[in-house]
Amino acid sequence: MSGIQKGAVNTEVAIALPGGDTLTATVTCDSIENLGLVEGGTATAVFKAGSVILGVAA
Repeated sequence: MSGIQKGAVNTEVAIALPGGDTLTATVTCDSIENLGLVEGGTATAVFKAGSVILGVAA
């Protein structure tokens, strides 16, 4: 994980991808602790959603 930004309820986790792109996920603060996620650690992203929201630069 290339970055972890904690909030009051949720935390943003950034994962550096091969090629230089970054994937960011929002998870609960409890999940950060339960999974033992730390900056510099490794994680695998799995997509499980009925819909995905994409954005582009304006």
